[in-house]
Amino acid sequence: MNFGIIRLMRKFSLFVLALVFSFNSFARESTLLDSDWRFMQGDPAGLSGQAMSPTDPNWIDSSWQAVSIPHCWGWEEAQQGKSQSENS
Repeated sequence: MNFGIIRLMRKFSLFVLALVFSFNSFARESTLLDSDWRFMQGDPAGLSGQAMSPTDPNWIDSSWQAVSIPHCWGWEEAQQGKSQSENS
């Protein structure tokens, strides 16, 4: 058999093996995002003294309602018989 083909097959095998191991290093990671959520109906940036972005360290959400995900923002008003237009 031709030694050139054997060398080519070895290089190709090493390439495929390296490719398989590199995919293993990008393994999928699961992160739960269903806790520590807070909710406020309306525009929090419109409040006086409120920072304009949640990335701002002065962002204040301590008075917001603690909720779990999934959350239906209109559920409490619907239980009280109020409509969206009555809340605005």
